[in-house]
Amino acid sequence: MNLNDNRLIIKTLRSGDQKVFSLVYASYYKPLCLFCSSYVSLEEAEEIVQDLMMYVWEKRESLVEDLSLKSFLFTSVRNRALNSITRSHITRQVYEEYQSQQLKSLLKHWILFIARSCLMPIWKLFMLFLKNSKKYML
Repeated sequence: MNLNDNRLIIKTLRSGDQKVFSLVYASYYKPLCLFCSSYVSLEEAEEIVQDLMMYVWEKRESLVEDLSLKSFLFTSVRNRALNSITRSHITRQVYEEYQSQQLKSLLKHWILFIARSCLMPIWKLFMLFLKNSKKYML
């Protein structure tokens, strides 16, 4: 089957023809991975392409015959790669903020510990002074 006959490819995909899907998968997998790897790592690109192909198969009945399958696949891969970058960036920011908060909390506790360790003897001396000074007060 000719992959350039877009209407026929989509029509047969919509009918559930696994051979056509295998042909589409085999024809587009490497080019899509290569394209996607310009945005993300090759390992992540392969995962994105596999997820997209699974999505295409699961949603094959909703494919529109006038749709350019090639454009759809490359656009979808790009969008999924950009979404992945955004998610990983947000995850990194949240993690860094969490680490920052943890560090601030740790420093706060450490400073309190040091302050209490150093001030405790002074506090005890002050209390002792107050207790003893009552004896000499009128």
